[in-house]
Amino acid sequence: MIEINLLPEDLRIEEKEPAPEVPIVKILAGAVVFFVLLTCFFYWEYLNARAVLRKTETHWQSLSAQSGALTKLQNDVEKNLRQEKDFFSKFVASDMSLTRQLVWIADSLPESAWLTTVRMENNLKNRSLVVRGLCLPSKKSSSIILIEAYLNSLKSKMIGAKLSLTTSRQVVASAEVTEFTAIFSWPVPETEKKAEKKTNKKAQDNGKKK
Repeated sequence: MIEINLLPEDLRIEEKEPAPEVPIVKILAGAVVFFVLLTCFFYWEYLNARAVLRKTETHWQSLSAQSGALTKLQNDVEKNLRQEKDFFSKFVASDMSLTRQLVWIADSLPESAWLTTVRMENNLKNRSLVVRGLCLPSKKSSSIILIEAYLNSLKSKMIGAKLSLTTSRQVVASAEVTEFTAIFSWPVPETEKKAEKKTNKKAQDNGKKK
C-alpha cells in the first residue's frame, strides 16, 4: 500500500534515521590486543636488557680478576726491578752518571799514571767518586803537578763537585812513585731525592696491602 502525506512541508513530522551502532566489542578487543602487544614488546626489551646486564657483569668480573692479576704483576715487577731501576737512574740516566765519569777518568789520565781503585759511593743526601792511583814524574812535570792537573780536569767536568786529595810518595824499584787518593763529592739532586722517597713510600704501601 502506498501512503501519501498531503500536509504542508512545515507541518510534516520528519522521521529521523536510527543512529549507527558503535562497535564497542571490536574497540575493546582491539584495545586488549594493543595492550597485549605493547606488554610483550616491553617485556622483550626487559629480557634483552637483563641479558646485556648479566653479560656486562660477567665481563666486568673477568676484567676485575685480570686487573687484580695485573696489579700484582706490576707490584712484583717493581719490587724485583727496583734495584735495577735505582742503578739506572743513579749511574746511567743522571747528568753525573757513572758511565760519563768513567769516560772522563780514562780520557784525562796521564800516560805516566795508572789507577788502582775507582769506586762510587751513594746515600740519600750525597754521592762520591773515589779515585786511587799511582803516578810517575814525566820529563817535563813532577808527579804532583800531573796529578793536580788530572784531578782539576775531572773536577771541571763534575759541576758542583768538591775535591778532597791526599798523596804520599813511595820508592818502587828505585823509582819515586806518588800515590794519590781523590774523593769527589756532590749533593744528590732534589728531583732524585723526591723520586727515591716516592719509590720507598710506594714500596711500603704495597707491603702494607699484602
